[in-house]
Amino acid sequence: MKLLLRIHSERKRFFRSTNKVATITYQPSTAAATGCAKPSIGFIFCQSIRDHYKLSMFLFSTVVVLCLITPAAIIISAKNHSDGPATSSTTTSSSPSAPTQKHHILRRGLWGARSPLNPLQPLRPPLAVLIVTETGTATCGDLSKCFGAMQNLQNSHVGIEHLPDIRYNFVVGGDGNVYEGRGWLVQNERKDNSVEVAFMGEFSEQPLEQFMALTGPWLIEQGVKGGYLRNDVKVGCANRTGGFLCGEASLWAVKGNGGGGRTSH
Repeated sequence: MKLLLRIHSERKRFFRSTNKVATITYQPSTAAATGCAKPSIGFIFCQSIRDHYKLSMFLFSTVVVLCLITPAAIIISAKNHSDGPATSSTTTSSSPSAPTQKHHILRRGLWGARSPLNPLQPLRPPLAVLIVTETGTATCGDLSKCFGAMQNLQNSHVGIEHLPDIRYNFVVGGDGNVYEGRGWLVQNERKDNSVEVAFMGEFSEQPLEQFMALTGPWLIEQGVKGGYLRNDVKVGCANRTGGFLCGEASLWAVKGNGGGGRTSH
């Protein structure tokens, strides 16, 4: 009897312990729920991978947004630029069908001028007279050739005519640019308080190119605006100057000033 009771007691204790084992389940931690192991080196590594994954997704999303926005911004900017106002530039045109030509005054240093041999007398602006003449040499059609032509003129005036410098205040090249000789503030060889402007070439038998002829009135306008020439400046033509050039110069006189005649020089 005692043996049966003991066996029964052992069986109850056995089944009680078995039920406890059966009901034990692993309660996942926060780390396990996220796919990582319990806190350990492996857990830290897993957590780092997850953080880098989030950062990578954020960067990827940012790149996608920029790729979508940038082309649209470029297109809008290009359209606004093309529709905006054009920058102003100095141009001349005598009629709607005439070619448009930009003019520039190129300083002595640009074409390689040498310094005058001796000091020169100053002019007293604003000046009342502008004299037009021609160089009597071949014309020039681009910067390189005009630079060389200006150097040749200075060499001739100084070396052959024994002048202290190139004789003209300005020279108009065949490219439509104005090349500074003595400039607005230095007396020319006339020594009559005038500005002498020479056109590169010889114009007794051939007319000026249109854009070259337009340089004359443009230069006068610049002189008036800068205070170097009077508003009623008279435009004269030197003797031995080609008729085609003098004919053009007669049209440059400021309206009502009676300019355009030949001088005695």
